[in-house]
Amino acid sequence: MQLPKDALEILNEDMPWRIREWLYVCALDQISGAELQAMKPQGLKKIQDIRAQFLKQKFQNLKEIQTQLNALQKQMEEGKEKQATVLSRLQEEVLQVLQYLEQEKQIPKEREEQLLEEQRKYKEQFQQMEANRLEEEKSWSLWNRMWKKKQRKTQMCRKRAQMDQFVKQVLEEEKFSQEQKSYLLDCLEQGEEMEEVLYLAKSCLSVEQMERIKQLLSEHSQMFRCSWRKSWNKKKRDKAG
Repeated sequence: MQLPKDALEILNEDMPWRIREWLYVCALDQISGAELQAMKPQGLKKIQDIRAQFLKQKFQNLKEIQTQLNALQKQMEEGKEKQATVLSRLQEEVLQVLQYLEQEKQIPKEREEQLLEEQRKYKEQFQQMEANRLEEEKSWSLWNRMWKKKQRKTQMCRKRAQMDQFVKQVLEEEKFSQEQKSYLLDCLEQGEEMEEVLYLAKSCLSVEQMERIKQLLSEHSQMFRCSWRKSWNKKKRDKAG
């Protein structure tokens, strides 16, 4: 059913959706735009009360019309002149009133269907938003797993390269004694960094000297860190050259 222009303008104004929903129902009940404007700031409970009172008065008026028509029909039946014509006209009017009442009965049903349709749309929108959120979480989780897998692979490749270097520089080097090789392997097993172990890997050092240097590095790590890193980088550059 087409709403008046002033009612549509009010419904397009900024307001909570529950208030708009009930003002829309009132507009369908043919409450005027001026009354809708006055109802808007009064709150949901007051709007519902005003609508109930309006419908009560509206249907009360229709009931009074029906009563008057019934009384008029009775008078016409008792009359002597133009009884058939008046009765026919009265029946047409009664039929129109009954049709109007039937239409009024259909309005709540149509309005209920409209409300159900709106609820269905809101539910579909919410479900779509929830599906999008879950999809984003799934995508983020997949990316995170791939990133961690790549990190593990990178770390593994780095450890393998370091171990290959350790094998080549220490274990396969004949100038290191078995005691020195065993000590350096023990350092790795104890969790020492590969760079520090390779720094200790000098065939001219005894195992005891290596242990003392390791203790010094541990106690004064800040002091020696820059030194052995420079030495390590120089070795790498020399080998690359």
